[in-house]
Amino acid sequence: MGTLTEPEKKNLQQLKLKVHNGEIALFLGAGASLSSGGPTGKDLIQLIKEDFKDIDFGDVGNNLLDVCQEIDDNGHGPQLKRFISKIFYGLEPSSAHPKLPSFPWPVIYTTNYEDLIEKTFEECYLKNPENARRCKQILRGDRQYYLKNKEEVLLFKIMGDSKRDDPLESPVLTRNDFNLRALDRKRMLELLSSFVIDGEVLYIGYSFQDRIIFEVIDELSKNFGDRIGKSYALVPSIERGSKIEQLLIKRNIIPLPLTFEEFIKELEEEKPVSLVGKNRHDILLKLKYGEASIPYKEYKEYEEYFKIINEYALSELFDKGELEEEKVRSFLRSRSESWEPFIKNWDFKRNIYLKIKSELESELNKKGPENNDAIIIEGGGGLGKSILLKRLAYDFYEAGNPVIILNSYLDNFDYKLIDKFCEHVNQQATSRDNTHKLIIILDNADANINHIKKLSIFLKNRSKSAVIVGATRPNEWAHAQNQWGYKQIVSDGKKFEILPKMDKNETKDLIKHIGKLLNMEDFSLNLDYWTDFVEKNYNNDFFATIYGLVDPARRKLDEIIWDEYKKLPSLPTRTVYEYVCLFSQYDLPLKLEMIVRPLEKKFNYSYREFANEIYKTEAKSLIVEIEGHYAGDLFYMAKNKIVAQKIVEKLFDVHDTIRLDDMVKRYVEILSEVKAMDKVEMDIAKSLLVKYLGPNGIDNKKINEDNLIKLYDSLINNGIEESTILHHYGILERNRGNFEKSDALLKKSLQISRKYKGSSLGIEQEKNILNSLGVLYSKEALKFESLGDLNSALNFYDKANFYFTSSKILDPTNVHAYHSEAFSSFLRGEYYEGLGLEKESYEYYTQSLKIIDEAKESISEYEIGALIQLETRIYNEKFGNYDEAKEIIQSFIDENPQIIDGYILISRLIFNEAKKHSEDRSVYISLLKSALSYAEMGLTISSKDQDLLKTQYYITKEFEPDNIPKLFDLLKARYDAFDKNCTELKLIFQLALNAFECKKYDFSKQLFRELDEKIFDHPLGSGILTVARDLKTMKRKIFTGYVSKFVSRKEAYAYSEEIGYPIKFIPFAQKREIHPRDNVEFNVSFNYRGHLAIGLNPI
Repeated sequence: MGTLTEPEKKNLQQLKLKVHNGEIALFLGAGASLSSGGPTGKDLIQLIKEDFKDIDFGDVGNNLLDVCQEIDDNGHGPQLKRFISKIFYGLEPSSAHPKLPSFPWPVIYTTNYEDLIEKTFEECYLKNPENARRCKQILRGDRQYYLKNKEEVLLFKIMGDSKRDDPLESPVLTRNDFNLRALDRKRMLELLSSFVIDGEVLYIGYSFQDRIIFEVIDELSKNFGDRIGKSYALVPSIERGSKIEQLLIKRNIIPLPLTFEEFIKELEEEKPVSLVGKNRHDILLKLKYGEASIPYKEYKEYEEYFKIINEYALSELFDKGELEEEKVRSFLRSRSESWEPFIKNWDFKRNIYLKIKSELESELNKKGPENNDAIIIEGGGGLGKSILLKRLAYDFYEAGNPVIILNSYLDNFDYKLIDKFCEHVNQQATSRDNTHKLIIILDNADANINHIKKLSIFLKNRSKSAVIVGATRPNEWAHAQNQWGYKQIVSDGKKFEILPKMDKNETKDLIKHIGKLLNMEDFSLNLDYWTDFVEKNYNNDFFATIYGLVDPARRKLDEIIWDEYKKLPSLPTRTVYEYVCLFSQYDLPLKLEMIVRPLEKKFNYSYREFANEIYKTEAKSLIVEIEGHYAGDLFYMAKNKIVAQKIVEKLFDVHDTIRLDDMVKRYVEILSEVKAMDKVEMDIAKSLLVKYLGPNGIDNKKINEDNLIKLYDSLINNGIEESTILHHYGILERNRGNFEKSDALLKKSLQISRKYKGSSLGIEQEKNILNSLGVLYSKEALKFESLGDLNSALNFYDKANFYFTSSKILDPTNVHAYHSEAFSSFLRGEYYEGLGLEKESYEYYTQSLKIIDEAKESISEYEIGALIQLETRIYNEKFGNYDEAKEIIQSFIDENPQIIDGYILISRLIFNEAKKHSEDRSVYISLLKSALSYAEMGLTISSKDQDLLKTQYYITKEFEPDNIPKLFDLLKARYDAFDKNCTELKLIFQLALNAFECKKYDFSKQLFRELDEKIFDHPLGSGILTVARDLKTMKRKIFTGYVSKFVSRKEAYAYSEEIGYPIKFIPFAQKREIHPRDNVEFNVSFNYRGHLAIGLNPI
């Protein structure tokens, strides 16, 4: 190292301080790889030119991108990529590299192609897994990542990787590559502000003689503007006063004449800080049937989707710096992430608490997964539902039960992780009696209603016991249930309503509770006075009472809340509070960066100014800071959801155009700054625009369609193309009748969904987008039909049916596809009925009924409500009572004997009527025979009509329930009519069962494999639905064989030569002890997931 000048020494000390404090990003170039044998940028260009010397580079110059572009233009692109890979293959970290992981770099960027940094961090982690960080490589800008994970350092490789073949990840060599990856590079560089608030960077390994690095630096400068802080560059051979020095200083970059190795040596003079904060440790749960220890790494995986109540979490205190009374006041008027208030009983238990607790205890006593259920707490805002959920969570954990709290703002939950957690807490279980039943807490259950039943079924199908406890507002629950088309998914006996007003006794109890907590003896001494005071001033409202009694002036709730807002001294602080309230009204947190970025634009406020002037000072009592599940992630919320709602209602009256515009502007200011690569920010934005304000959202009337478009556009115009956002934007435009735009949005969503299929839980499912396209084209078809353009209408109906069918093939349990298609046919029938075209209207009413009938073969009972309503509507409105309907349809058949629709309608009508007379055997048989005769007449016209074949099968089954070979043939005919794309799950199951009983074992196995691929999480995928029978005796068939494989107490296999393949069984579920190689006899049971051997007995 040469002699440093005094200013350079001072700059070096400042740089070292920033590195040790984790306040500066690292940017690595080719010079950082020299000691490992890598070439400089200049040498790399020379090596390339020498290897491709047959190319005339002429006036190309010495810019890497231009040189490589010339080679690619001459048709040698593949050879160039192989040459680059060869140069960087096998490079190993030098003696300086292993020191890099010792310092708290908030983020690393590199323009290098090799993997020296990845290797360095991995080696360090393997040596010291307790304290070292891992390095996560980021190569593309079209994915979402958790950015603030202190357990790892992100490495953004903005010029690609020499080991990758994917065009979006391979080395950026040519000018075309550079331009093609411009958006990815822009997104990566934009994220720098998420790690270093002033954009300060240390550049190592750059000679600054190549234009590329200056192009990158200038891109960074654009993102920060005047706010960019002082950066540094190690330039060992820089000449003082040179052009390069001037170019760097002009960009606020301080050059230091040091090598990479010299600088690392300088850094080592001071002790590195701890990189991961608190030591990583296993998480302990003290449970009823023994302690459960969760490894730290898996605990962090779980925390992405749910919080786990555990011993460590219970030890964390609430606002450690405050006095006890101040902490109590803060808790009573605000939210708290700490468990201290529940440990110390600061919360007030509502009267209904004991009833809910008793019901939950009853559910926990039902041990098997077949008893998985849900409990719902209903009540308006400010009635203490969220606090009650936490109280239940704490009390039941203390009683020895595993409890998790789902992160309710997420759009999706990882069911498999919840399943894995169940396994974790039950590793020591030896029987059903000592298996822990998981309690799953879900606030905002209305916004997550689709998960309540599906999650229960998912866990049930994997033999995991769980009970979900959710909270919701009654109106929002009803809206959500209607929106999803669900029947009653939680029984009335499992619903508990918290009344809007307290009765006199509960009011007295609350007053005494507050008086005790705050040492206010007068509340107890003059209880009757204060009870009357609460009734008169707060109308016995729970939240208003707490908020008012804690207030020194005992003011009314609205007065206190509005006064708090008006006292905010500055416009920036009021703006931040408005931002926070707009999201907190939906229980959505705002990430720190989502607040500061728009604040910077409007008021030129920095992160430090937000923290010091707004959060810690002016808005200290109004905004709550919450740590995310990754250390370093900070979120902000209003102190209470009801407070946020009242502020929003007061400031942004949706009936006032000007105030509504102000609200939309606030949302746009935040959403337009969301970063596409930040998973947390995208999750929050999606929840707002899908679960709450979107066209199918809980609060979808809050903002009119024109303004909602502005919110979607604020994301789209920011370069965000995310499948879920595009999908719901497409639905919005479809509902507005803007079909062309809807078509483009939905197809783009579908393209992205297919591109990233299976790569992320956040990707919109393809089946949902296909269904939305089907609805779009059916609406377009109806439009053209009404205009008399039948050719265009037919074209769009064909497209709609294609997408509906595609959606059902992907998931035969997707109720939306059936309902959309059935309703489309119904509307078409109504259209023709309005024109007086009876034949055509019957055709489409029949089509609608056929789809509904198809759905009944696959859809869960709780999801099929809307389809049953449509079926009832068709029969009641279009055909009247039975006698009228039969006469109408018979008349239609007489006039149109070769049209199959009449036979379908009348056979279904008579069959349904027959079921009503099952007690009167003679009438019942007569009606069945009549229905069967019509079905068989229809089959002479079309022998493969699925609906008629279905009617024929079900009627024959009524007549000959034990004629399994005949029923097998009828089922096989129905199955074959689908031409290899059968979407009726009940049909596949019944055919597989009958095939097994007819000793067609291989065909049965094939069918169960097909069924298992299609059922997803069907309620009939667990438990025992039936047991194989011996067709001679019609009793349970006994198979003989031996135990061919014994995996664990939960998995083993029995083999019978008659069947020809092993059948799974569960050893600990058998009444007799079973050992490997035992000769056994057994029965075979079935559900939608296939076979299971039961009742094993050694012989």
